[in-house]
Amino acid sequence: MAEFEGSSDSLSESTFHEDAQSNISISYDNREISYAELRNLKDAWAKSLHRSGIHEGDPVIYWGRNHPNCLALLYACESVGAVFVPLSRKTTRVELERVRDSVNAAALVTDESDEIMKFHRGEQILDEISRSEGGGVVLMTSGSTGNPKPVIHSWRNLVTNASIAASGQSIDRRSTILCSLTMAHTGGLNMQLLPALIQGARVLISANLEASEFIALQKKNPTHTILVPSQVRLFWRRSNFHRLISPSLRTVVTGSAVVDEVVWRRLAAVFSRVIGVYGLTEMGPYVCTTESYISPREETLSCLGQPVDPYLIRIENEEIQMRGPCRARAFGQPADSGWLKTGDRGVMDGGLIYFRGREARTINVSGFKVNPLEVEKAISEIPGVHDCAVIGEVHPLWGEVPVAVIVGRPSLEGSIRNHLRQRLASYKNPRHYRFVKELPRTQIGKVDYPNLFKKNAG
Repeated sequence: MAEFEGSSDSLSESTFHEDAQSNISISYDNREISYAELRNLKDAWAKSLHRSGIHEGDPVIYWGRNHPNCLALLYACESVGAVFVPLSRKTTRVELERVRDSVNAAALVTDESDEIMKFHRGEQILDEISRSEGGGVVLMTSGSTGNPKPVIHSWRNLVTNASIAASGQSIDRRSTILCSLTMAHTGGLNMQLLPALIQGARVLISANLEASEFIALQKKNPTHTILVPSQVRLFWRRSNFHRLISPSLRTVVTGSAVVDEVVWRRLAAVFSRVIGVYGLTEMGPYVCTTESYISPREETLSCLGQPVDPYLIRIENEEIQMRGPCRARAFGQPADSGWLKTGDRGVMDGGLIYFRGREARTINVSGFKVNPLEVEKAISEIPGVHDCAVIGEVHPLWGEVPVAVIVGRPSLEGSIRNHLRQRLASYKNPRHYRFVKELPRTQIGKVDYPNLFKKNAG
């Protein structure tokens, strides 16, 4: 059992233990902030929210980079019963306005000021449930296959998820977490950040999440971090990156997208413990895990591992469905304790869950179903291909045809075509190849398929 596992429904009560007050909670730039100082920051923000007229159930948006104020404001929102809505600085103003309208936000705080900016609001209160529940945290779904949607987690959800994730990763007060993802995403907030804080551990945060800063933070001797597949591919393109990792950094979590064998082997060569995770914003990031790369029996599959207790997973009509204690509500809607439909296709074999791809991404070529994941895996086997994605393009005769968008040299096209002819049925072979400098990605590093489609299909 984890050392500081929270037994309270309150995130603050689970975090600010009397015997942890002198511990360092956050390292940011050259600042070391103790748990007592973080609690004081929280109290100051709570007073500011109260003076600004923020009431129970009022959504407050934080728009910015990773910063101590983001965490302090989160805890302050719990203190006043407000709803905390974190957004990455990469969020555009148009997207910000869309979120503001979708949750009927009351105020905005940015990483550039301590000022609380009030919004003009209509009379409608979109989520009376959050008012009665004392607020919570709204997270936006990833939006990798459509527009992001707001879901709200109760404070109890966050504590429960943090306890489960901390236990699974062996996070305790001696741990130092290198936060490599935005706090505005479930992976950045719920995978290691809050689990660390309820254990009395130390968290390293930075406004800059690039490879250079990741290396610079190695001098602080981190023990745990997260590296999603897109970060691995990007960071390992930097010469000697893997040789600059501190020996103290032994545990890495990866997920958010398909973890192929190349990514897994790169991580396993550096870190003594690699944990592959699978989850959803609507439930939590730590639902299913594996600690070894398991070669699938089919090219179209990727092993996700086994459900983490107390979560349950089943396959219904080839769709992965999950159930557990941390399910979020759709904003403005009542809670649903039933099975959550993920939209992910999968199979169960020998007690293990295998991912087959997103149902929304399946390409229909004259009635033949093409799994883009299978084609992407085959393309990635070619040396010199740094990244790739396969999308469907409308065709007047065949309905749809695959199109490959590749980060690499255009001169690779011949080699790729020859390789795929030997590996895949003809209808699975991309009709067109488009070479780009980089793939558009969401804030968490997933391929932004709607944006990719707009730029490369048709």
